[in-house]
Amino acid sequence: MKIGAISKWGDIFCELERMNLAGHEVLLWIDSAEHKDLGNGFVRKAATKDKIVEWADIIVVDGTGYGEEADRWRKEGRRVVNGSHVTDRMEEDRAFGMKLAQQLGMRVPESSEFGSIREAINHIERQPAAYAVKMSGADSPATTLVSETSDSEDVLLQLDSFMRHPQQTQGMKAVCVQRKIKGIEIGVACWANGNGFVQPHNIYFEHKTLMNDDVGPNTGEMGTACINLDTKSRAWSETLGLAQPLVEKIGYLGQLALGTIYDGENFWFLEFSARQGWPSTHIEAELINGGYLVLFQALIGGVEPKGILRVGEWAVGVVVSAPGYPWVESYEANGKALIVGGQLCGKNHLAEVKCEDGGQIVTTGTCGVIVVSVGTGTSLKSAIEKAYRNVDRVVLPNKQYRTDIGKRVLRDWKQIEALIR
Repeated sequence: MKIGAISKWGDIFCELERMNLAGHEVLLWIDSAEHKDLGNGFVRKAATKDKIVEWADIIVVDGTGYGEEADRWRKEGRRVVNGSHVTDRMEEDRAFGMKLAQQLGMRVPESSEFGSIREAINHIERQPAAYAVKMSGADSPATTLVSETSDSEDVLLQLDSFMRHPQQTQGMKAVCVQRKIKGIEIGVACWANGNGFVQPHNIYFEHKTLMNDDVGPNTGEMGTACINLDTKSRAWSETLGLAQPLVEKIGYLGQLALGTIYDGENFWFLEFSARQGWPSTHIEAELINGGYLVLFQALIGGVEPKGILRVGEWAVGVVVSAPGYPWVESYEANGKALIVGGQLCGKNHLAEVKCEDGGQIVTTGTCGVIVVSVGTGTSLKSAIEKAYRNVDRVVLPNKQYRTDIGKRVLRDWKQIEALIR
């Protein structure tokens, strides 16, 4: 079997390498110029996107922005996992995603969208309150801001900094200002096979800020705890499950996820993720019997993935980063080109690295995410313990990671259990 991946940043290379080790041919094309060398020495690379399309038996779309092409490739009879015009827009255009969520019956926090940061600042100053600010199209996760003050003074200060340093919001198309909802963040993801969602679904709990106890800047992700469920939980039925008619209508084949906040009474929609998430791609891999290729073949064949996606078992992933993470300039000066050692196989999934001619694995990329260390177990506590044992097996000078991944879920377990059972 020939598996080709079209990837925005190369996130999927480790999973491709594992398919290769299982005896399959793989080929990777990376869009981002700054990430072209990711995975060098581990997987074969294609010079163009067209080469992947011509060569592969299965095309895996890793990231948004290729949806219209993915729709066209499917119409040509090609087998494509992830990507569609509609699902791309659901993630990239926040206003469209929120409107669609409302139409599907989800609760959406009071929100306003603006064409510039200045307009967003003016809105917050006129109506001071605690807000979350998210930017459509911006590349950096640090452009997602959640106020810790009642009047969003902290958010205003950061927005002012963005005004003075526009390179920090490169790619921004619009600014969404949303009333902050306090509660428990819960994510829900599910695979679709072209005819609708197929169970089981995945419930996940992200840890996005840099430091323990959810302190510091938003990095995108520092670790995740997740579990597959085959019973239609409240978390499913009141959120992603409402999108079943849409997924059937557009014939989507791939993974779709959404983030929510549960305030003690209701789930509130936050955002769609219309792709395999990161680092959940690596974490969920450890709950798939036979690996991703077995799952992809089942989805393409219209087969229910029961027995492939393990149910009732926890997986916890901890992001191990290099000095300077998550700031590009700091990583370039302090963490890039470091040699990585230790046990870099099994449940340690490689990220921003390449293998040089001498066999040394070194850090590369733009921000410094090096390894995702995963642990699995029948209890969340055992999965956490195993994940950190795998962190200990990574040898990297001055490695950085949070030490509390999953512990917030344990703290809130009584409330969470009622939502996912």
